[in-house]
Amino acid sequence: MPAPLTPAEDRSASPPAQVGEPDPETKRLEALLAYGVLDTPPEEAFDDLARLAATICRAPIALINFVDDGRAWSKANIGLLATHTARSESFCTEVVATGEPLVVQDAAEDQRFANLPMVVSDPLIRFYAGAPITSPDGFVVGTLCVMDRAERGFSSDQAAALATLARQAITQLELRRTAADSHRAAERHAATAEALSEAENRFRSLVETIPAVVYLDAYNEASSAIYISPQVESLLGYTPEEWVAEPDRWRQILHPDDREQALEDQDLVLRTEAPWKLEYRMLAKDGRVVWVHDEAVIIRDEAGRPLYWQGIWLDMTEQKLATEQLREAETKYRALIEQLPAITYLDPIDEEQDSIYISPQVEAIIGGTVEEWLSSPNYWASRVYPDDLDRVWDTYVEHRRTGDSMAQEYRMVRDDGRIVWIREEAQILRDDEGEPWLIQGLLYDITARRQSDEELAEALRREREAVEHLQQLDEVKNTLLHAVSHDLRSPITSMLGSAMTLEREEAMLSPRDRQSLVRGLASSARKMHRIVNDLLDMDRLERGIVAPRRHRTNVGDLVRRVVEELGFTTDRPIEIDAEPVVVNVDAAKVERIVENLLANTARHTPSGTQVWVRVRPKDDGVLITVEDSGPGVAPELWDTIFEPFKQGGRDAVQSPGVGIGLSLVARFAELHGGRAWVDERTGGGAAFHVYLPTGPADPSVEMPPMILDEPPIRPSQ
Repeated sequence: MPAPLTPAEDRSASPPAQVGEPDPETKRLEALLAYGVLDTPPEEAFDDLARLAATICRAPIALINFVDDGRAWSKANIGLLATHTARSESFCTEVVATGEPLVVQDAAEDQRFANLPMVVSDPLIRFYAGAPITSPDGFVVGTLCVMDRAERGFSSDQAAALATLARQAITQLELRRTAADSHRAAERHAATAEALSEAENRFRSLVETIPAVVYLDAYNEASSAIYISPQVESLLGYTPEEWVAEPDRWRQILHPDDREQALEDQDLVLRTEAPWKLEYRMLAKDGRVVWVHDEAVIIRDEAGRPLYWQGIWLDMTEQKLATEQLREAETKYRALIEQLPAITYLDPIDEEQDSIYISPQVEAIIGGTVEEWLSSPNYWASRVYPDDLDRVWDTYVEHRRTGDSMAQEYRMVRDDGRIVWIREEAQILRDDEGEPWLIQGLLYDITARRQSDEELAEALRREREAVEHLQQLDEVKNTLLHAVSHDLRSPITSMLGSAMTLEREEAMLSPRDRQSLVRGLASSARKMHRIVNDLLDMDRLERGIVAPRRHRTNVGDLVRRVVEELGFTTDRPIEIDAEPVVVNVDAAKVERIVENLLANTARHTPSGTQVWVRVRPKDDGVLITVEDSGPGVAPELWDTIFEPFKQGGRDAVQSPGVGIGLSLVARFAELHGGRAWVDERTGGGAAFHVYLPTGPADPSVEMPPMILDEPPIRPSQ
């Protein structure tokens, strides 16, 4: 059995196209589709050609196939049930590819076709003869073919007859297309005639209903009327018949004051063939004066020779009267606005155009002549106070964009340098169609009012500050009362109990118990001392009478001493890692910072919590850190925990307190130009940090009794 065709041998593929033009296969398909024959019902003319081919060639099967991009479709089919075959499985593909007749005496022995489905299975074709159906422009659109289930020969007469019948098939296609073209042409002609009639009716309806008079005049000096639309009767009182009957009607009814100029213009147009566009007055039949706008063009023949004038009259009477009334109103309006205690202006919508009008008051209020304001687009912007210009201009642009009314206040600079406050109010004026036309605005001098407003605002500010200060004093008072009533009561009660026990002579106390009571007394006294100092410091800070008194201080030694003096290690182990950092700080405030941080840790962590105190140089100062392994501080409290009278923790051990210890830490840090913050300790717990930058030493502060033997350490990161 012959091998099937390889892709390289597949003749159904089209040759490559030249760059820039369609490939031949595309052109062939376009030629086929132009006949409109694919998938149409059977037609007797094509069936007769197929029967004749079967008879002449004595074959049981005859087909007229048209080959598109994927199939061979049968327009006529004698002796075969299938109406189409895949293009790659059809004998016709070879005929289309070569453009030559094809005769296959035994397809089973021909390797090109031996594997085709119609050869190896039903209908078991062995013989094939096909002639190309070629269009007049040379494209093979199909085949006329005969087939047999037995191998056989094919005579030259049969081949010639088959080719003749194929030519008849293309003739039938051409006749079919010609008939279709004729039918379409007839339909188009009828449609054109109908459209022309409709267009003429529409044109006449349009011409005779528009609010204008349309006319046709002969192209000569007499300009005799050929046609005039019926609107002439409502405009001038003459019927179209009356107008056309009198060739000189137009000249007769020209207004005496306009006749000479109109005739001169007509003569000029006739001599130069310039466009005709005039405005003049005519006298209506009833004596009315009618203003018209007259425009006309020359209609020429195919050779370019003038035939007649085609023109239109627009009634301008109301517009002219309105213009005159507008002129009178403008005179009155100008007299009115130039007496107002404000500047009136008219601006175009287009910001690139010059201002249209500005009233003379501008010279007295802002300065500059009217001519300067109107002739220079940037003159206004040059007078607006620089800090206000961007805001004012953005508002003006938005006003033009949206069409909303505008009101804004800003400062302007006079010629003499004095600043005046201006209030500007503006509206968009619209034309009859509702489109933006002009911007009309007013500029008021509100300097005196603004000064009064500012004085009032200053008085209100001072009053608010006084009220706020009173509120702050009231809060301090309440806080103090709370401290006295609660925070001081506890240590006082403890001290009183211990003192009364020691006072009783009959009390038989061991030295150990007596020492414990004395320690309790000292602890309560220190607690009272810290609370009182905190309240006094907070009050002084609120009143702004506290300033840092800096001197050279070894912060590491200071922190270590404060921790040891507090005796904090009894119930919470403390690890101190304090480098000897020497900077200019207020030593007393640093002591208070460390005391309050440790007191806060003791208040909000359970007994036994590990505490770390570190001192490190940082930038141009010192960083003090107090960390603990307790429950920590919730992140949502990190920003507020240093505010006065705020307490909080995450599952912390709570104990009563005034709530100003951490606030004092932050305020003392700010006095030094530093800051305090809290975050989470690595491994769990809270980490409080205080950064204090160094500063110039206060010469009025005496050196503390602590001697600094080592040279100052220059702080570094």
